[in-house]
Amino acid sequence: WTHVAAGWEGTSTAARLIIDGYEAARATNPSFPLTTLNQIESQKLPTQLGSCNGLYDDTVKFRTFEGQIDEFRVWGRALSEQEVRCGRLQSLAGNENGLILYYRCNDAATAQSLCDATGHNLFGLMRSGARCANSDRVSPLTYTTSPSNFGGTLYCTGDTTFTITVT
Repeated sequence: WTHVAAGWEGTSTAARLIIDGYEAARATNPSFPLTTLNQIESQKLPTQLGSCNGLYDDTVKFRTFEGQIDEFRVWGRALSEQEVRCGRLQSLAGNENGLILYYRCNDAATAQSLCDATGHNLFGLMRSGARCANSDRVSPLTYTTSPSNFGGTLYCTGDTTFTITVT
């Protein structure tokens, strides 16, 4: 599995791409700066995930993403590289601060819509043969850190290493 996060920062007008928790690219366009994100102009053109022909349910034009998406999250703020790195292997509760939309993609294989786990009722419609399936993503079960004993709260930081044994 590869974790991919894309972000936009309104103050710097920079678009970022973060791969497996580390920034892989950052770009701005001075000719057409991203100063604001626009609202959807037409409900006939909803957000498309992994498809540019999703409106047509056309499986023969092959303009869809051929792969698997385990989860899809939309945030109302730009997450830091560290936040992405620390949260990329975690499933969320759905009530995290700033989380606008969260598709876990755990719906039944026969489902035609994706349930929004945030409670905002932003349901997704699967098209072009998309379906939910059991994930083969494997999250690490053991971690290597030290010290072996501590009494404080664990925080994910880039400069601290802990070893935790899970049995």
